[in-house]
Order: sequence, then C-alpha cells, then structure tokens
Amino acid sequence: MAKQKGQSLWEVIIALAIASLVAVGLIRSTSTAVKTTRFSGDQTEATALAQKKIASIVNSRYSDPAAFWNLVPSPESTYNYPVDTSNTGYCIKSSLFNDYNSLPASTPDISSAKLVKISVDIYWADKGAGSDCNSRSYEYSLHFDTHVSN
Repeated sequence: MAKQKGQSLWEVIIALAIASLVAVGLIRSTSTAVKTTRFSGDQTEATALAQKKIASIVNSRYSDPAAFWNLVPSPESTYNYPVDTSNTGYCIKSSLFNDYNSLPASTPDISSAKLVKISVDIYWADKGAGSDCNSRSYEYSLHFDTHVSN
C-alpha cells in the first residue's frame, strides 16, 4: 500500500484550533476598541454639555447679578438648579454653593466679597432603574467645579 500525500486529520484539527484562537483574539480586541471609542465620544459629549451648563450659570451672574447672588444668600448654603434631562441620554445636576468661608483673610474688601462654587454633575448610560434622573442608576458620571466671585 502506497502512502498518501496530504495533511493528517490531527494537523488539520491543530491548524483550525490555532486559527480559532487568533479569530477570538481579534474579535475581542475589536469589541474592546468599539466600546472604548463609544465611551470616549460619550465622555466628550458629557464634557461639552457640562461646559455649556457652567457657561449658562456664569452668564446668569452677569445678566441678573442680584438674582444670581440671592440664590445663595448665606455662607455654607446651597442652591440646587432643577435637574436637566433635555439632552437625550444625559442627566445634568447643577448647584451653587456659597463658598465665602474659603476666601483668604487677605482678600481686599472681604466684608463685601462673595465667592460661589458652581458644581455640575453629569450622568449617562442609564442602567434602567428608577423613574427619573434623581432616582436612576447610571454607569458613568463626571463632576466639574468652578468658582465665581463679585
């Protein structure tokens, strides 16, 4: 009986196993890259929305200063703006905190000085629990702070 030329069954099985492992590795790395790209885009959008919210609050300081400064009249008091859900998929919570006590003693005319911290928290990737922005659980969040003074 003459020996046949070609691949044995074991060689074929081993080659298929190696090819399968390579394919699984490529699929996983592609999946991870897609998730990372989506998260990066969402984070960029969240940052832009937070910056827009901060800008609108700072602009209100200039358009109606009396109303702005009256939102947090006493030191250590906080004013919470209504939750903003106007941007689909994002929940934006913002607040003002009277941060007068953190002014350095060397502040000129400290008796009339005012300092307010603007805080913006933005959440996205709703996990589906809860009925509104305040009670829902989100996968991702960012927090931003800035200060304004008179």
